[in-house]
Amino acid sequence: MPPLIATILILFSLSSCSGDGKLKCPSGTKIVGKAPPEGFRQYCGKSSYGSFTRHGPYRTWYRSGVSKEIGEFNNGIKDGDWTCSSKYGLSVVQTWKEGDKGKSEPCPADDQKEFIVESLRDKAKNASDKKKSK
Repeated sequence: MPPLIATILILFSLSSCSGDGKLKCPSGTKIVGKAPPEGFRQYCGKSSYGSFTRHGPYRTWYRSGVSKEIGEFNNGIKDGDWTCSSKYGLSVVQTWKEGDKGKSEPCPADDQKEFIVESLRDKAKNASDKKKSK
């Protein structure tokens, strides 16, 4: 992964968390769920008219504690960049606009071995092509 993209992803991940690792929820929302080791999903939400809506940062983890999904909801709808990762570390960034994914790569599910192998082959080929062009 190019250093700039990796830096952006790290900054994105940190921007939705405070210094102590807790999510920074927008005004009028509260943290729901727990981060590992106590839980595997944490997000910000708000209550209105007897229902609960996700609004703000959202994170999930695998049982191992490895990050699975990082993104934001806007009034219950996925919005902005979402990073989803396999438990083996393969990550894909999807861009959502008001709930529409557009043309993004699918999240790498751990049972999608062909997708993972193909992605790793593509990365190796791209690295090889870059070396040849230097």
